[in-house]
Amino acid sequence: MIENNSVEIRSEILHGFQRIMFSGELVYGQTEKIREEIFSLLVDCDGYILDLQNVKTIDSTGFGILVSIAKKLKNQNRNRMVVVINKPSILQLFKITKLTLIFPVVETKEEAVALLSKDLDTPSGLSIDDY
Repeated sequence: MIENNSVEIRSEILHGFQRIMFSGELVYGQTEKIREEIFSLLVDCDGYILDLQNVKTIDSTGFGILVSIAKKLKNQNRNRMVVVINKPSILQLFKITKLTLIFPVVETKEEAVALLSKDLDTPSGLSIDDY
């Protein structure tokens, strides 16, 4: 678990997938340290679930963290990833920034596990390199 003033990050293995849970605010001022610490948490597994259900606020630097994670995993040929968002305001920001073209988005961890379990490749419109 990683705790910073306004963000907490936890990780668990769920049905063979690594679930990274973010809580609080993914905003400017703490992202570089968070990025490095997240990279240290990543393990080799069948897929990744970025769980944003408890994120209150996210800004462009927070989105940058998610893109950095995706690029790092892609460079290691581990690009099966799903994002869990249950707040309409966070989902709207994902749509505005076009991140929904890169990341499959679901509302629950169960949906994320189901999607990763049935597909060899998680569907998305763009590769992270094209974003």
